Amino acid sequence: MTGDHPAAVRDLQEALGIYRDLADRPGQARALKPLGSMRQTLGDWPGAARDFQEALGIYRDLGYRHGEVIALNDSGTLSRTRGDLSQAGHASSKP
Repeated sequence: MTGDHPAAVRDLQEALGIYRDLADRPGQARALKPLGSMRQTLGDWPGAARDFQEALGIYRDLGYRHGEVIALNDSGTLSRTRGDLSQAGHASSKP
């Protein structure tokens, strides 16, 4: 690990684009999770929230419950980090 977070974001965006071109939904979700985490590390909280919510939607569409749990946990952690505890549990209420 080099600690070059902006480069990691670029690489993950590239991977996400490839998965989208291939219409590989599981791959998209797997790229969105670390992309959201990198954005969170860099302080791009809106971007991280979008990535986590998109991953959650994909996992729900696929019926992959384990992925849903991970995405919900990431969203809750982001809300806690932002100091927005009122939102920490709301992602789970969206069908």
